[in-house]
Amino acid sequence: PECECAHHTCGPSCDKCCPLFNQRKWAPGSWADANLCAPCNCHGHAVSCHYDESVDRAGISMDVDGNYQGGGVCDNCTDFTTGINCERCLLGYYRPLGVLPNATSPCLACNCDQVGSVELECDIEGKCRCRVGYEGDKCDRCALGYDGYPRCEACACDDKGTAPNANKCVADTCQCKVHVEGRFCDRCKPGYFGLRSNLEEGCLSCYCSGITSLCESAVVLPQKLNQITMPKVYFHWAHTISMERDTFIGWLLNCILEINFTPTHLTLRSKYNGYFFDEEKLPTPQNSFQIQPVSRQDFLSILSDIKYILLRSTFHTDQIEALLEEAKWDVGVEEEGYSSVEKCSCPSGYSGLSCEQCSFGYVRVTPPSNGSTPVQHYCAKCDCNGHSAACDLDTGACECEHNTAGEKCERCMSGYYGNPLRGTTEDCKRCACPLENEENNFSPSCQLDFFNKGDGSDWSYVCTQCPKGYTGDHCEICDDGYFGNPLEVGNSCQPCDCNGGPCDRKTGQCLSCKGNTEGWKCEKCKPEHYGDPTQSNCKPCECDPIGSASKQCDNITGQCECKEKFIGRTCDKCEVRTIILKRVTCTTNLLILNTMSQRRMSHSGFLRNLINQ
Repeated sequence: PECECAHHTCGPSCDKCCPLFNQRKWAPGSWADANLCAPCNCHGHAVSCHYDESVDRAGISMDVDGNYQGGGVCDNCTDFTTGINCERCLLGYYRPLGVLPNATSPCLACNCDQVGSVELECDIEGKCRCRVGYEGDKCDRCALGYDGYPRCEACACDDKGTAPNANKCVADTCQCKVHVEGRFCDRCKPGYFGLRSNLEEGCLSCYCSGITSLCESAVVLPQKLNQITMPKVYFHWAHTISMERDTFIGWLLNCILEINFTPTHLTLRSKYNGYFFDEEKLPTPQNSFQIQPVSRQDFLSILSDIKYILLRSTFHTDQIEALLEEAKWDVGVEEEGYSSVEKCSCPSGYSGLSCEQCSFGYVRVTPPSNGSTPVQHYCAKCDCNGHSAACDLDTGACECEHNTAGEKCERCMSGYYGNPLRGTTEDCKRCACPLENEENNFSPSCQLDFFNKGDGSDWSYVCTQCPKGYTGDHCEICDDGYFGNPLEVGNSCQPCDCNGGPCDRKTGQCLSCKGNTEGWKCEKCKPEHYGDPTQSNCKPCECDPIGSASKQCDNITGQCECKEKFIGRTCDKCEVRTIILKRVTCTTNLLILNTMSQRRMSHSGFLRNLINQ
């Protein structure tokens, strides 16, 4: 006999869940857990379902309570529905906005035209994706500028350049927009570019930095810059910590400073101009504002040299905080796909898509601004007197060659002479002071001698920094007090070693020794002289002709060579035990003791008479 099944179970032995109750996996019931079979949620568009363990693990099956629990998968969804819970429409059908999945007929046919639509699917409004040249909710008619449904071929008149409401499909009668020309209104007039259908006048005027009026569309691809790497900002925080008794003081390991701000002002700073625009207004007592938006020309003028993008965050003292939520910047790279960027036909000296840059060999010149209009720069050829092909873009300072120097290469560099204004590679020649080799080139600079020797010869220059000891136009002569031959490789001028006296400029031999000295370098005293010749301090020996054996004395001490019984530096004294006889010789027949008093000398009278003879 069959069992009377309960809890939505089926089968002879109630060993499985009924067809529409497989949201949970079947399991035998017990007193502790009945393991009830749960109904599948098929939104009324299926009569059976099955349990799928992988769906259960993924949690992608919705139960009747709206929770993603269980693994029930609906079988054979009806009413053009599909999906695990019959919640979606089949390909080529859509569920209108506001219609619930459990409606009797939730899905309607898209009915997309098979020729005019990209695919058979449509959006929740039943609108299909049309191919180029087709339009309408079902893509079942030709778009503006196309004709001949179902083929919908492009009309002769270009839709982008044809005036609105004009018949675009009658050849030779195309009505062009203001800045468009051509038989089919398919090109911009000279001075304009970027033919587009959304432009009222058809094309944009060429900006070209005011340099030229000829341009075309550049081939660039727009990109968005959504992330900006901000540099680190350091804040200094000072705080006083009070020491309390029985309180442990530890280290401050971490400190977090959080700053939020909302930008309400964007400033673009370039080298030449600056403009700003407001993104939002702060509440103020004023009820109306009058602002003048930046013009396209003014805005393009600052794009040539963007240096900073500044976001103003503080407007008044009552503002406490601001928050930077998002920063975006549109840029273009040279690829296919964007026609609203101009590419100008720049004249000589200019480069860049809008002639905003100066070419190699040119300098940017910016006239004074009147304060009301943007400064319009122009490019001028580098003025380098023919000695450089390039100069600084902004200052015009030349990168000088050919041994020249100066902002315009108008002078020879140090160590060279000539006239660089001639504009040849040989204008500046190396100074020879007096020779070009390094060891015999004694002056670091020289200059043309326009007054005396300006004939262009090899010697028409004067060395301007001859060192001490050198003289002459080219440091080729040794000065007074010096000797040598600067014109000889490896030779130089050396000080005369004559104790301050002059010497021969070539040989170095002293010419006039001072202080009773003599020799090649006045290195010795003259005969019959003594002293220090290095100090020009030689004195006469003055040896006594009676007491000395020679007129020559010791070179250093000046001591004369004394005869016997004579003493003193000049030998002009007798020894203590001798007397002078007739001023010719000294004798020892009598003893004279200096320590004896006159009254103790028994022969004092005799001695006086003898001496006076």
